[in-house]
Amino acid sequence: ISCEGEKAVVFTNGDNDTFPLWFVQETPSEVNNYKVPFKRNVAVANLSLLNTNWYCKQLKKWGAPISFTEEEIDRLPQGMYGKDGRVYLLKDIIIRDMLATNSGIKLKYPDDYLVSPHEFRQKVLKNYKNLTGCEIYFATTVSKDNLYDVEPFLVLKGLVQLVTADSGDNQIDIEKTEEFLFKRYKMKSMLDPKVKKDENTRGLLLNYVALYVQLAQEYYKRKEINRATEILEKAREFELDPDKKAILFYNLSLFNIHAQNYQKALIYLDSVEKSGVKDVQLLLQKGLIYQSLNELKKAEESYLKAKEIAPMRPEPVQTLYQFYLYTLNDTFKAMNILREWLFKNPNDTVAQRLLKELER
Repeated sequence: ISCEGEKAVVFTNGDNDTFPLWFVQETPSEVNNYKVPFKRNVAVANLSLLNTNWYCKQLKKWGAPISFTEEEIDRLPQGMYGKDGRVYLLKDIIIRDMLATNSGIKLKYPDDYLVSPHEFRQKVLKNYKNLTGCEIYFATTVSKDNLYDVEPFLVLKGLVQLVTADSGDNQIDIEKTEEFLFKRYKMKSMLDPKVKKDENTRGLLLNYVALYVQLAQEYYKRKEINRATEILEKAREFELDPDKKAILFYNLSLFNIHAQNYQKALIYLDSVEKSGVKDVQLLLQKGLIYQSLNELKKAEESYLKAKEIAPMRPEPVQTLYQFYLYTLNDTFKAMNILREWLFKNPNDTVAQRLLKELER
């Protein structure tokens, strides 16, 4: 559903995100009003199988933009060392070939297939064009190590990421993602509390929750706090294990802090703590809320707890230093927190300088 265009290839990670798609393409189901075939213009390319020569040839026969002949595919090795010392597997070679072919670029074998991800992106993706009419997508379930070549050039559209010429961090097509989430995806059983879900199924639901979170964060960046909050409240309808809900409550607290709804933000953070999650950022955020409410004793307690659970992280120390010096006007405590840090981290030149300034 997420893959649009007359022809498309979507790369999937493994069994759980591949076989259901193959099944629904060939089997009558509610998704397509019990008609088949469904979306056969989309090739579901399993990255594990893409390490086999026969599967690469099968994709080529389907019409994927692969420049190698079948005879050349038969001769491709299972892996080769690249110029950066990394082993490039058969799947890496085929993906690079498809991206280059789609953009009308002829790569020299084997040299151009073995350059670093940065060099490949500069050569192929910086001016990427879809000249074959075949859109190339990566499912959101694909692991990061399979995205080195394309990650800055992906835009999220629902549960897939489209390869594009535009680069940026966490790019998202808001309109399309909302359309898929709230109008086109059918999530009846997933949201039905009467349908029992085992641990594995509840884990798979996190893929959808992550999509809600990314969409909400995009609205947050645009300062549309109410819409961001609405989206995360919808995500709370998923039946998740308590500790997995932490990301929802954490972001909801962040949005409410921005809207100056401090008491509500505290309620969300308390929900995270009750789930058993101990996190430095959570405690620092809680301290900031108490500080905004002028409950300075509680703020200090939260900051000290953060330092206690992560004694080697600088953030709690930095926060306490500023809190003591600028909020409590307590130079003695500010100096002590720096001395304590320097005892464990004697080479921290920034802390040394700050302490010297206070000791003058």
